[in-house]
Amino acid sequence: MSPVDRVVAALREAGVDAEQRVRRATPEFVLAATGQEVGGVAPTGHPAPLRAVVDVDLAAHPLLWAGGGDHHTMVSLTYADLLRLTGGDEAAVA
Repeated sequence: MSPVDRVVAALREAGVDAEQRVRRATPEFVLAATGQEVGGVAPTGHPAPLRAVVDVDLAAHPLLWAGGGDHHTMVSLTYADLLRLTGGDEAAVA
């Protein structure tokens, strides 16, 4: 199974319409959807709610690091924090 196939399978498992084409978002799309530039996108604080799929393999790490909303800021959080903040659906992505 290719990496893309695994992602599509994980999205289907999480209830996402996997018939839509899975592709990398453009920087313009990311900025419009999150209000933040690529390279510092935080998992929360977006103009409107975004659907999140959180890879269950992240649970193996005691501490996660994510963008803090700009190119100079990072935030640390636990897997449980990430799920709570994003309202994300857990799925085996990798």
